[in-house]
Amino acid sequence: MDYLFTIFAILISVSAIGIFFLYKVRNEKVRNYIYYGLIFWSLLVGVITYTSLPENYTFQKLLSMIILLPALVSLFINKKNREVSYKLAIVSLILIIVDLIMP
Repeated sequence: MDYLFTIFAILISVSAIGIFFLYKVRNEKVRNYIYYGLIFWSLLVGVITYTSLPENYTFQKLLSMIILLPALVSLFINKKNREVSYKLAIVSLILIIVDLIMP
């Protein structure tokens, strides 16, 4: 049980630090790297959520994939409107963490 808590603590800590630095860093190039890192992180956590559920939890598996849609949409609108794409990535990351913690 301690290992599971440690994994959850690491997932939440990395997510919170990434979100914090996304808005604290003023250099646009570094901010863009952090943004793509958060997108990759949310996709990774989404896959972890999807694979951690049993086969008969079809609705929860579908929900974990639907929650990743804002992150994927933010990739497509990143060049047009950066602030909206940053917010979509953050929303997706927070929702996927909540979905992982509360199945």
